[in-house]
Amino acid sequence: MNKGENMHIEKYIPGNQTVLAVGRSDTAFGVVNFFMWGVIWLMVIGLGIWGIGVADMWNILAGWYFGILGVFFVWLIYRFARFKTTRYVMTNLGVYKITGVLFKRVQYIRYDKIFRIKIIRGLIDIMCETGAVGVFVKNPETTKVKAGVACPELIITGVHEYQQVYNFI
Repeated sequence: MNKGENMHIEKYIPGNQTVLAVGRSDTAFGVVNFFMWGVIWLMVIGLGIWGIGVADMWNILAGWYFGILGVFFVWLIYRFARFKTTRYVMTNLGVYKITGVLFKRVQYIRYDKIFRIKIIRGLIDIMCETGAVGVFVKNPETTKVKAGVACPELIITGVHEYQQVYNFI
């Protein structure tokens, strides 16, 4: 951990906690994730526009296509920038996730509130040899539920040492 990164993180961590580890997602994971989303959306938008087969409306369709494409690329660049600015901090009392491009959002989970930990590996994780660690909290008021399944309160994504993070938590 370099000195500049430590000074930046200390603004968000209370003084009574000791920083044990600071990490961030792997750059290769971010680049592959960025380009996979880009290729998928280009194919979806492109096939949707050209699949209509109306030659007379090409100018209108091209305008919509490039408009949608522009909005998508702004969203994609914002997503990548947010990914690059995310930091994970493990202290003696809990786990922090600090993320944000313009405004910082800090998530904090104390170790004594953690109910379950799960390793999550998707297709991009397998390609980049990374993984994600999902941290669950046993609190029915704050637990997010999608389709009847509890979602992790905090997800540490794109980490090469995902097994070590899992064991540490």
